[in-house]
Order: sequence, then C-alpha cells, then structure tokens
Amino acid sequence: PRRKASKPRFFKLAFLFIVLVVTPIMAVVHYANDHPVLFNLISNSALYGATPGNNIVDNGDDVALGVGTLSGSPFASSTVVYYTIGIYFSLICSGTPHTCIFDGENSRRLMY
Repeated sequence: PRRKASKPRFFKLAFLFIVLVVTPIMAVVHYANDHPVLFNLISNSALYGATPGNNIVDNGDDVALGVGTLSGSPFASSTVVYYTIGIYFSLICSGTPHTCIFDGENSRRLMY
C-alpha cells in the first residue's frame, strides 16, 4: 500500500509551487512622484528625436502616480510626451480622483 504524503512534504511542495509558478507573474509597482521619474519609467522610444527613458517598466507592471500635474517639459518631443511603444502597464493615481493630471501643454499627444 502507498503511504500518504507527510504534512511537511506537502507544505514544501506547496511552497515550491507558489515560488516557481505564482511569483513570476506578479506585477511590480513603480512609484512616479514627478515627471522625470515617470518619463524614465514609460517612455521607451527615440522616434522623431525623442529621448528614451532609462528605467523602462516590464509588461504588466503598475505605475503609481504621485498627486500633481505631469507635463511634457523638458523631456518630450515636439509632438508627443510619452512614447510607450510595445509595453503594457497600468497607471494608478495615488490620490483621490482628479488629483493626478496629465498636461500636454495644448500641443502634444500624451502617449503614442
């Protein structure tokens, strides 16, 4: 007859399952309290003379925005503030509704 798995063995297997299967799909939360940080997290292309960021998020990550107005100056190109080509992420305002504001300065597309 086959013996039942001991409880410590079961918990070791369950822990291994969680570490190997569940952990890699958990999103990372990045915090952007000002425009330069947000730009470096999400703007990933040098199209039309834009400068790409230096700390780009991975697909599926979350970006928590600080309360305030985020505008394109001085990093944006003349037509687009953030080039987010081929990356998928969530933007979350850390404050109440209408406290995280994007300002395209009446002349720029916010995201491309």
